[in-house]
Amino acid sequence: MIRLLALDLDDTLLGRDGSISPENLAALEEARERGVGITIVTGRRWLSARDYVAQVRPTLPVICYCGAKVVDPVSERVQEAYQLPVQLVEDLLDFLDGISALYALYMDDELYTRVWLTLPGRTPLAPPPGVHVVPSVPDAYRDLRRRGPVAVPQFDIFGEETVAAVLEDFSGRDARLVPLRSGDLCYLKVLPQPAEKGLALARLCARAGISREEVVAMGDSPLDEGMLRWAGTGVAMPWASDSVKAAADLVADPGEPHPVAATIRALLGG
Repeated sequence: MIRLLALDLDDTLLGRDGSISPENLAALEEARERGVGITIVTGRRWLSARDYVAQVRPTLPVICYCGAKVVDPVSERVQEAYQLPVQLVEDLLDFLDGISALYALYMDDELYTRVWLTLPGRTPLAPPPGVHVVPSVPDAYRDLRRRGPVAVPQFDIFGEETVAAVLEDFSGRDARLVPLRSGDLCYLKVLPQPAEKGLALARLCARAGISREEVVAMGDSPLDEGMLRWAGTGVAMPWASDSVKAAADLVADPGEPHPVAATIRALLGG
């Protein structure tokens, strides 16, 4: 019996143009009518996921930042939140000073960066609301800290050499370091230790009284591997890497124009 669909956003529920197809939305509505719960499990911040949440209308809280923040989709009340240690953030800022300006610091769901990088299908050409392109990210961080506590749920670092240097110097610190690629771009997500999609989904299901055997999780990225392994049925997208496919129980049909919708209908028996 399926009680919950847990869906990644980028390159899973979202198409290459960054939209949710009518076919995917219709399949989710069919699942909802059968009493199946829905949640979104994304690496995006809440402000970036909110418009998609309004379309999907999840029945359970939404997992953002891979689990560093869990938000009620109706009240927008934060139900769970984790942040990077202050000393780690300070050390990373000092380490990157003079080496690279290509990084982004998330503070209280706002993003601060010196350079706005555009990724096709993922980011708009102009910075959206809640994104601040500033002369100095360390100055912005320290200015906000002087005014009060600042929660940092994620730190993104870009560039092959910079990522390698951070991995060498910061492995073993109290954080989750996840190297990733998007096309030719190499980048690193620095997340709090509890911010892992599989762990976050397990915590969410425990609170909702849903067993792992009753969960179908869908994803395409290395960030999704944990939740694909944890769920009773993990579904990898056809374009996922070999490691993501190996973490899943099945791979969506590459011949389907809307593999998420087709898989949902197949698992629900039509």
